[in-house]
Amino acid sequence: IKFIMVGGLCALIDLSTIYYLILLGLSDFLSVTFGFIAGLFGNYLMHAFYTFKIQKLCIISGIKFTIVVGINYVITLLVITLLTNTLGLTIITAKIFSLPFIAINGYLLSKHWIYSNVSND
Repeated sequence: IKFIMVGGLCALIDLSTIYYLILLGLSDFLSVTFGFIAGLFGNYLMHAFYTFKIQKLCIISGIKFTIVVGINYVITLLVITLLTNTLGLTIITAKIFSLPFIAINGYLLSKHWIYSNVSND
């Protein structure tokens, strides 16, 4: 539940950033990229301290988190490209469809790899 709540909040930050950057005339690619980055820091900090109850951050978990973010970034771009090019969906709609894939991948890798040495609820 905590993972989904934090993810939902960060997804709103991500989507809002994309929406406003597109309104400002930034390219779709850059808007998606900056939206992804906008949710990145909050995601790491909120998951570390709230979801998985890390007492202090370490370089190893930061590196692992960055790798997972990279994987999720590629998944996001692939889903958005596929859905906008084949189904003609908008960037925002395609991004929303990518979120379940990102959530499942992020949770599994966070629980079993990034924060695996920490007990959680």
